[in-house]
Amino acid sequence: MTYYDIINDAVKEETIKCKFNRPEINDLQETFALEGEDSCWERAEKCGKHLLASIIFRENSQHIINRTDSILLPTVGFYYSFFHAAAAIYWLKYSIKKDDITKVSHSKLQRLLKEKFVDKKHISSYFLDVMSSLQDIREISNYTVQPYLYSSTGLKEQNLYEGRKLYDVVGKFLDECISYVDEVNKYSHDIFDFKQQIKTYIGDASGDDILLTYVSKNEKEIIWFFLVQHD
Repeated sequence: MTYYDIINDAVKEETIKCKFNRPEINDLQETFALEGEDSCWERAEKCGKHLLASIIFRENSQHIINRTDSILLPTVGFYYSFFHAAAAIYWLKYSIKKDDITKVSHSKLQRLLKEKFVDKKHISSYFLDVMSSLQDIREISNYTVQPYLYSSTGLKEQNLYEGRKLYDVVGKFLDECISYVDEVNKYSHDIFDFKQQIKTYIGDASGDDILLTYVSKNEKEIIWFFLVQHD
């Protein structure tokens, strides 16, 4: 399958809602209770930072396509939107130690996505192929600037950037990641309110400074609309 086929098929797939089983709930509650408030706050802050970065990269990439018809930077941005969304949920994965997330390689990120989320039915399996495809596209664009970069025919893959295919696919992954965050918060709320601390970080702490630094006024309005929609 070409990258175009993988992305096009992913657009048509359904998203799933994350649901924990009883052993997972017990492990989650036990781990976060043992880690304590300071550790949970760090996890919440890191999760919020990566979620916001994911939304920024996604909106900025589509904004560039809409305004300029250029795809060079969006080939990078859509991958990093996916990367940061994955990193966000890793910080709330109770079975992943914080030291294993702080400096994580791209290959390790994909491996953890499969082992810790896809295999446990918390994230849809087709996103593994999406992430791998987006990484390939980013690396080819970054390192070779090769005009026939996506397949032997090359030109067909330009269709990836027509309309909102990549924007929508990355948005579906974000939705599943946010569903995971909601499920974590549902069963850890009595121990630590992750969702409230994530919202505080994005809205009242460093998040607004990040938006002021990196995005246009128009993009900021779109990002806030997304955040309000997803509470």
